[in-house]
Amino acid sequence: MAVGDVTAALVAEVRKRIGTSATLGFSDDLLRLWLTRGQYDLIWRLHTGAILEQTTTVSGVLTASKFPLPANFLREAYVKVGGKRARRWNVSERRNLGGSLASPSASDPFYYLWHDGSSVKGIVQVADAASTLPYDLFYVMRPLTLSASVDPLLGREYDDLLVYFALASCREQREEYEEEVALRAQYAWSINLVNSRFMPGPLTESVSGDPVDRTVQGTRGGRPGGRR
Repeated sequence: MAVGDVTAALVAEVRKRIGTSATLGFSDDLLRLWLTRGQYDLIWRLHTGAILEQTTTVSGVLTASKFPLPANFLREAYVKVGGKRARRWNVSERRNLGGSLASPSASDPFYYLWHDGSSVKGIVQVADAASTLPYDLFYVMRPLTLSASVDPLLGREYDDLLVYFALASCREQREEYEEEVALRAQYAWSINLVNSRFMPGPLTESVSGDPVDRTVQGTRGGRPGGRR
């Protein structure tokens, strides 16, 4: 397929299902905008293991116990410092690092994300404020802004979910709220189904770091319109 073909196919599918031409209702630019927003929503909701094509790793050495975040950084999956998996610490509780709750060291590193007035950086706590240990940042990249010449990085298995998101936005703008709620319920149920492959328990159970939508409106038995 040529560059832009996937985006063009997504736009065409939304237009086919919504039943409108580019001159009567929604422009291609608007549909591409909603598809782009759908990427962001999916990437925040889906388990990291389900979107590996949207992830990458950067490595380097700490500068005074800090590491920069890449320009396309959206959220981290994990950080390693000196080959050790670092534990994420809530930035609001950073004053408690080094106390009785947590004692950072080179063998048990911690990190948090902090805006220093100019940019967001990763701050590592290893008991040495000037540490230059090597680090690895495995992170989720920001999605691309879709256009006639830019396709999504997400796997094609998520095309239907992107279409659901765009269709729901179309219905909302038309004030067709019942149809919108039904689409968003199917969308949320499908996300939970994907996430269930990566975590234990029922579809609405989650683990720290990868949230699952616990409120699926208009559903019975977990699936929209399904039976118990």
